[in-house]
Amino acid sequence: MTCLSLGYAALGALADRTSPRKLLEALIVSASIYVLATPTLSAMLLSRLDPSIIDDRVGVVLSSLIVLGPSTFLLGGVTPVALKLRASELASLGKVSGNLYAYSTLGSIIGTFLTTFVLIPMLDVNMIFYISGIALLIVVAPLIKSWKMLAALMLVVVFLYPQGVTFYLTCSSSLIGTLQYRGESLYNNIVVVDRGGIRYLYLNGLLHSGMSLADPYALVFDYTKLFAAGPLLAPNASRTLFIGGGGFSGPKFFLKNYRSMIIDVVEIDPAVVDVARDYFEVRDDPRLNVFVEDGRRYLTRTSEVYDVIIVDAYSKNYIPFHLMTLEFYALVKSHLKRNGIVILNIIASLEGPTSDIMRAEYKTIRSIFREVIVVPVFSSSGGQVQNIILIASDASLPLKDELIDLARMDNVSSSLGLDRFFGLMPTYELPIMDVPLLHDAYAPVENLLNPVTGTRLGKEYYLGVTGPSICG
Repeated sequence: MTCLSLGYAALGALADRTSPRKLLEALIVSASIYVLATPTLSAMLLSRLDPSIIDDRVGVVLSSLIVLGPSTFLLGGVTPVALKLRASELASLGKVSGNLYAYSTLGSIIGTFLTTFVLIPMLDVNMIFYISGIALLIVVAPLIKSWKMLAALMLVVVFLYPQGVTFYLTCSSSLIGTLQYRGESLYNNIVVVDRGGIRYLYLNGLLHSGMSLADPYALVFDYTKLFAAGPLLAPNASRTLFIGGGGFSGPKFFLKNYRSMIIDVVEIDPAVVDVARDYFEVRDDPRLNVFVEDGRRYLTRTSEVYDVIIVDAYSKNYIPFHLMTLEFYALVKSHLKRNGIVILNIIASLEGPTSDIMRAEYKTIRSIFREVIVVPVFSSSGGQVQNIILIASDASLPLKDELIDLARMDNVSSSLGLDRFFGLMPTYELPIMDVPLLHDAYAPVENLLNPVTGTRLGKEYYLGVTGPSICG
């Protein structure tokens, strides 16, 4: 909007000092060329934004300016320049300006719905830029007098495109491993890579799942091992629900190790489900049911009840607020069997400003369930940002030492080392007076999450080692 406003003002003023027709031609041609070159230029420029020193929010603004700013500024001048071109008589100024703004608004509406519901689900984002740039050139073609200029600009794009492809492939292969898949969906930029015998799933640049190529049913990330706390605390569990599928690490492990258990998985992104089937060894199984829809919507319409419900639909920089509220967990509770177990994975810290999101969620769940315990995955250090598991139930949950002993006596839990995680549990009561109770009418999740997004969460919190991030 800032670039659009600047385009209105600066280029509108320029239209009074030059030929409107030539200026209109130059604006649209220049904007179309920039749109065509955006996939290449953005890959080159955005790769130089170091996420270790740039706050996520600042990075989003800078990225938006780089990708969208110049073309938006140029196209912002189209309306005032076209108005100057058409309004040769003051008597027709009202009609001409009204029509121009009506067409502009109508185009925005069509573009919004077309992009959201048609183009993004069907095409790669880069292809959408190419189609948009070509469409702009087609629109302006009748106005173009200097074909030499257009040919020269097109040569620039032809030169830049292969350079960008080469840059991207080099970046991908050197920083994130062997690329197996890259695609766009309505919800995610999806990347699958192999590195060091592990296949990784990245969603929107963040690490979400990992699979051992030698043992596809093993749990690679430490936090996923604590999902086994559900069957440990509900030993006769016959049905488990996972809200959030990703690479299906947890569901696959449960299928292998709990042979009488039925596993239901709810994943909102159909493309993620397809990728899991194609690249993460998710096989058809009569005990596995996959539902492609929002987790809360699923719970609203289903009549199933569960022994264990695992919520793993959060990331470091985005949490669907409607999956964090008092009303949501009241709905979760209504689908739990007597003394059922809820397990929630969240990225935060135990203390300090980066703990606010976790403590607010802890406070909210405690208002629904009788008991809630907190299990950090990586460190008992209070200010360390890491995966933290919340376990809730109306049953009486064991104390810390009892949990450690229970984990050591259970075959599955002892093989996963759950006793080590339980040993990190805080012995003090988490303060909750300074954080809000989250409910549908008031859930300031973004504000609570901001301190966390401003910190660097590396792969070490999953695997205990430092790993590279997505390039570009």
